[in-house]
Amino acid sequence: QGFNGQGMTVGISDTGVQFRHEALIASYRGNNNGRINHNFNWYDPHGNSRTPVDQNGHGTHCTGTAAGGAEGRKVGVAPGAKWIGCRAFSRGGRASDFVKCNQFFLAPHDLSGGNRNPDLRPHATSHSYVCRRCNLRPSIQALYAA
Repeated sequence: QGFNGQGMTVGISDTGVQFRHEALIASYRGNNNGRINHNFNWYDPHGNSRTPVDQNGHGTHCTGTAAGGAEGRKVGVAPGAKWIGCRAFSRGGRASDFVKCNQFFLAPHDLSGGNRNPDLRPHATSHSYVCRRCNLRPSIQALYAA
């Protein structure tokens, strides 16, 4: 059909993202022609890293599946989309960190946690994890409502 995600932003909640990965750097919303700005584009309630990291690799994989692509190669299902990320966990996670990522997607903020701006929220989000003892339904419902 010719749809590639152009003009859309997807939020990835996972183990983080290796944002400089060749298939991801160009589509990172925090990359403006090589000038990197993580404000409103990255949040890490799990490890408090001010730059996107992924010590597990799973989040990088999921980001590539959603919005990956390199020059001449379309990797993800929406290679024209931009992405923002939130590191909710590494090996294990806490319900509070998953909820914090959902809140970040509802109103992204700067690296200090201030200046929330719902106008910068992603159009869609990806959550590739299991949290059996978490009651995430209220925060997921808030994402749907937005």
